[in-house]
Amino acid sequence: MTPMDDHDTTLMKTEKSDILVLAGMSLCLFLYHVLAGLLSGYGYFIDELYHIACSRHLAAGYVDHPPFSMEKEWPNFKMFD
Repeated sequence: MTPMDDHDTTLMKTEKSDILVLAGMSLCLFLYHVLAGLLSGYGYFIDELYHIACSRHLAAGYVDHPPFSMEKEWPNFKMFD
């Protein structure tokens, strides 16, 4: 075994441990965001409530929506409401 081979093995071990550390940190950050989203009680935002209200009072078009856009969203709101 040459000194160069020993250096390559140490480098490979370091790279594997770095990957494990980064993967662990990424997993922790992902779980933090998922739990923060689930436990915060955030719910709907103003824009989403406005779209739901518009889909409940259907019209051919609104000033800020294209014609029949709310009619296309209406089945989705009925399924998930």
